[in-house]
Amino acid sequence: MAVFAETVKWTADRELWQELLPAAERALAWCDGPHGDPDRNGYVQHGVRTSEMRNQGWKDSAMSLSYPDGTWVDLPAALVEVQAYVHMAKSGLADLYELDGDHARADRLRGQARELAQQFERDFWMPDERCYAQALDASRKQVAAVTSNAGHALWAGIAAPDRAREVVHRLMQPDMFTGWGIRTLSSGYPTYNPMSYHNGSVWPHDSALVAEGFARYGMREEASAIIEGLFEAGKRFPDARLPELFCGFQRDLRFSSRPADYLVACIPQAWAAGVVFLCLRTLLGLRPHLGDRRLVVDPALPAWLEHVTVEDMRVHDGRVSFRAQRTRKGVRVEGGGPRIVELGTDRESAPHAAAGT
Repeated sequence: MAVFAETVKWTADRELWQELLPAAERALAWCDGPHGDPDRNGYVQHGVRTSEMRNQGWKDSAMSLSYPDGTWVDLPAALVEVQAYVHMAKSGLADLYELDGDHARADRLRGQARELAQQFERDFWMPDERCYAQALDASRKQVAAVTSNAGHALWAGIAAPDRAREVVHRLMQPDMFTGWGIRTLSSGYPTYNPMSYHNGSVWPHDSALVAEGFARYGMREEASAIIEGLFEAGKRFPDARLPELFCGFQRDLRFSSRPADYLVACIPQAWAAGVVFLCLRTLLGLRPHLGDRRLVVDPALPAWLEHVTVEDMRVHDGRVSFRAQRTRKGVRVEGGGPRIVELGTDRESAPHAAAGT
């Protein structure tokens, strides 16, 4: 649902909106109904039926969700990132309903998203860790692990702004940030293993989502640090390709080191291949505005990146080309688009052309 809403915002594809809207509405009903929320506690859960795959988040290995003593979490469980995705989906679809003139549905979905966010803050926040818990177990007890999953809450926009800043600070601590990316699990948690699949490794797509989440809440310096780590890691793999994942050992800046291979990681892999595009979006601050066909460009280029040139990128029903150049005063953007390229107000700007469709 979230991807559907985002796709329509970028492409202005009304036919796609009409074609897939019934499926999106059924998916919403599933989330709120007895299959998605079996005990009606307001959260989408997994593990209701014992015949199902045990863990059904993106970290789907058997040991990726456990208590500190290593025992499996009692199911059904509500994962932190799944609730964030539901919030993202409802908020995104509400925007599209609004543009489509269905104000009642838009208001209803926004109300549900607000209610979910309030409940989420109450139940998932760990005051001692200054971070969101990985999950709630069958008894609604927190699975008190610090994981990269918490960063997905920022990417999806469910986090309260003051707590988002605390999550950024927490995930940039040495037990989470390796210098190459964000670990899937804190090195301080008893089940941590840097050579495991989901309990301490670094997944590039995961780190890229976390970086975009940081930038969403204005923490762009920290976002750039993650992206730089991924960029440096990518340069050290064959053909400059990021793998599916790599081991979560700390980067040693004293030597020309490289990330340790996870020996059976797929390379190339689709998630990892998409990292470069999300990282570019994060650095360029790209946001589509469907209502008036605008593309907001608000770049914050790090010291190691002098310029970025974008050519013939599809936005809404046209194409856009522009160049972001780092200068002594900030970042200068030149170019035009299918309607207009609007620059962030806190950046140095240059005149730009607004082309027709």
